[in-house]
Amino acid sequence: MTEILVDSPVRLIRSSSRSVTGTVPGLGRYESTLERDMMELIRFDRAVSRFVPQPLTVDYRGTDGRARTYTPDGLIHYHHQETHLPPVLFEVKFREDFRKDWKTYLPKFRAAKAYCRDRGWRFLTTSKDPANYLSRLAAHYLTYSSRPIDR
Repeated sequence: MTEILVDSPVRLIRSSSRSVTGTVPGLGRYESTLERDMMELIRFDRAVSRFVPQPLTVDYRGTDGRARTYTPDGLIHYHHQETHLPPVLFEVKFREDFRKDWKTYLPKFRAAKAYCRDRGWRFLTTSKDPANYLSRLAAHYLTYSSRPIDR
């Protein structure tokens, strides 16, 4: 497995006419609305000490047996003294994409999970759940907006 772990993406995210790209202040670039929304949730989580988008590349074998690489969406580091949570490497997709392409994703995710296990991290796949997604985002914003402003 390839280990290229720095505080900046291993893959450059450029502007695209095929998907939504942009920058979340203080966190970095995204290449989908799901990544953007996940970064916005992370942005307001005080337990998070650092976030790296597109943090590393993992080598794996595809279903056809060929060598391939996989770059997860992000890596979350927590303030250990407060949470005792290990870093979390994650991938976010639409639920329909997981269902439709699970055979393609399975080898990637298994490789990422093994990579994380070797380092004491967690690997998380998450999807946009329309039923509670907006309420979670609103709760984060409300929590953040109700805190006193530092002077």
